[in-house]
Amino acid sequence: VANAIVAPSEPPAPSAPVANEIVAPSEPPTATMMPPAWARDDFVASIETPTPAPIEPVMPTLPPPPVDETQLPAFEQARPRTPRRLHVDHLPGARMIAGSLPRAGIIIAIQNAQGNQTLVFSGSASHYGEGGFETIVDQDGLYRVTIEGETVEVKVSGETAFIYADTI
Repeated sequence: VANAIVAPSEPPAPSAPVANEIVAPSEPPTATMMPPAWARDDFVASIETPTPAPIEPVMPTLPPPPVDETQLPAFEQARPRTPRRLHVDHLPGARMIAGSLPRAGIIIAIQNAQGNQTLVFSGSASHYGEGGFETIVDQDGLYRVTIEGETVEVKVSGETAFIYADTI
């Protein structure tokens, strides 16, 4: 038979899906196919909250103890110590004279142009270091600052004049 159709020995290969064509699964869904856990009615979320690290108490920093005025020498009795090198910086900030000396308990005399004098003690402003000091000045102008017998003239113009002192 010349025009006979012969059945192939293998079934024909399925064709590749065409774009936008919906392909049905080859097997019907079985009872083992369940929705995800979060979609079921019996789902209970278990959220684990991490335990925070323990908080260590912060120890408060205490200001230095006050110095009793009776233990300080009178300004006239203050005697010069070792020579110092004084350096003045003009910094932005409040109108004041501040500084850092090598130790606490040093008397600083600040005199304005009218002759009024203010006494400040090093160590009274510990945020500038052990021998830190500061005082607000009322107006711009020239001030004479005396530290243990050494005098430096400081011009204040709406900023902070900061004095560093080193022993020589």
